Amino acid sequence: MIKDILKYGVGEAFSRIAPFLITLYVAKLFEPEAYGSYALLITFYELVFIFIGFNIQATTRVDFFKDSDEEFLRKKKSHLVLSLAFAMVVSVSFSLTNVFPAQFVILLCIACVLRTLSLFVMTLFQCYKEALRYTMCNFAYSFTLALAIYVCVNAGMREESWVYAALLAALVQLVGVIYIHKLAFLVKVFSCEIGRENLKATFLAASVFLPQAIGWWLKSGADRFIISSKIGNEVLGNFAIAFQISSVPVLAVGVLNLVLLPNLNHLLSKKEYNQASSLLYKFAFVSFGITFFSFFIGKVVIDTFYSEAYVYASQYFNYFILATLFHVLILVFTNYLYYVGSGKEVAKAISFIFILQALLAYMIVDYFGVIGMLSLSVFSNFMLMTYIIYLFKRSISLERCNSVNI
Repeated sequence: MIKDILKYGVGEAFSRIAPFLITLYVAKLFEPEAYGSYALLITFYELVFIFIGFNIQATTRVDFFKDSDEEFLRKKKSHLVLSLAFAMVVSVSFSLTNVFPAQFVILLCIACVLRTLSLFVMTLFQCYKEALRYTMCNFAYSFTLALAIYVCVNAGMREESWVYAALLAALVQLVGVIYIHKLAFLVKVFSCEIGRENLKATFLAASVFLPQAIGWWLKSGADRFIISSKIGNEVLGNFAIAFQISSVPVLAVGVLNLVLLPNLNHLLSKKEYNQASSLLYKFAFVSFGITFFSFFIGKVVIDTFYSEAYVYASQYFNYFILATLFHVLILVFTNYLYYVGSGKEVAKAISFIFILQALLAYMIVDYFGVIGMLSLSVFSNFMLMTYIIYLFKRSISLERCNSVNI
């Protein structure tokens, strides 16, 4: 188990750090307006993938252990058919709106479909406990993405560099997945017969995860579209680089979570709630320390490398890092809530708070600008963190009482 954790940890660390570093490199080369356009395309890709990917990883982890082989194949074919249908709808819809060039939209949708196929098979690697295969495929995607962006921007491309890099990385990852796992399994998936009822059942099962995914996307993605449409991409560039540098604690805590979860789940399975609670508080303290340290490092990085071109980034960063502190604490305590079956409450809270934040941000930006939006983001994260900790304290108190009564 420890070896698998290390393999997943290394893979996840690289898969997050490589795109993070290449994005900082791009920001250094581009002027703020061009970087704002680049960041907006990434945000669009993330939104599109929520619908095209349609939570295939989450449903596969459940269906693999719950269903018979035949039923599993039917569900996964239904899921992939729905993903392809969503890709076609998104391609046509956004191509007609002229928000982005039509060729960019189509290529990004193709990239999302290819990545959905890859992530489906990679989730099977996780289910089979084949950590090395999963890590290799993750590495292939991240390395190809970073290298392709580096080549494209140095060849004189602008925001389109992300489009071509994302497509190439998705293609390379899919080829790697097929080579490792063989093509036969995907052929079995696509050769099984499905009906309207299969599509309906799969759609309803996957839709459960959508509100939370959209809520997390709205947390920062909606702000980018609002700033781009109401203020301009030059300010968006400042906003995006400040956000990127402030996300270091989230990356770090996400990787450390891979080590925390097995230990936490082990304690909870033995009903050792005091020790589980103590472990979470220690991890929260570590997360606070990482965020506190990242504040000073981030200020140095912005002032040293970006302050001349991105004149607002340092000011925006102050708000972002505070919101990030609340964000990482949310990540820490939701680990417990997901284990005890409170995932629906968490999902509803995330959806409600960040949908409300997006609506309010659209209204207040005309009066209070980006600082008003950032202040709203800090407040939203604080409210969500407070609610998550409340749910945690309430749940663990009940579990302690129940264990004593037993």
